[in-house]
Amino acid sequence: MKKLPTGIYATYDEIIQQLCTQYPENIGEIKTILRWLIGSITPITLDQLAEAVSIRPRDKRLERDGIANDVLDLVACCGSLATLYSIDMEDNHVDDLRGSGTILIKLSHASVEDYFMSSNLKVGPSSSFFMDLPSVHLEIAKTCLQYIGFQDFQKPVKFEVKQTSTWQVTVLMFCRL
Repeated sequence: MKKLPTGIYATYDEIIQQLCTQYPENIGEIKTILRWLIGSITPITLDQLAEAVSIRPRDKRLERDGIANDVLDLVACCGSLATLYSIDMEDNHVDDLRGSGTILIKLSHASVEDYFMSSNLKVGPSSSFFMDLPSVHLEIAKTCLQYIGFQDFQKPVKFEVKQTSTWQVTVLMFCRL
């Protein structure tokens, strides 16, 4: 039997190393997903996360072909670091995933966020995953500003239009505050 990790951070190190081995082509995407889960002030839906992750630094418009077709793949590449839950937005009642509520994604535990923001991570085997909150917020802000600057927004967005994405609605709500 393989030796168990000697603490929660060692366990998270092992999870990260397993994810990097299992999904080597998705390491950047994994970091982006984790950044959004750590830095989002409000709960984030899978569809919102899929759009956010699809945005590349040089994009001038939303590339719908680049948005994950199977949003559950986003969860899978985070392993046990992220979890899904469902909430009825009308009454804030939390359902299981079989319900008709909105599916949200979050870090599995508060200790996951602590791990990624720990100065101990800077020197460990997963050091490239270290995140500090100001940098996380800066990256999210850059993505949001890039998003609202997309050519898709040259025409006013009408919320009644079915093609308006959930992330567009969220970004526009924040822009109106």
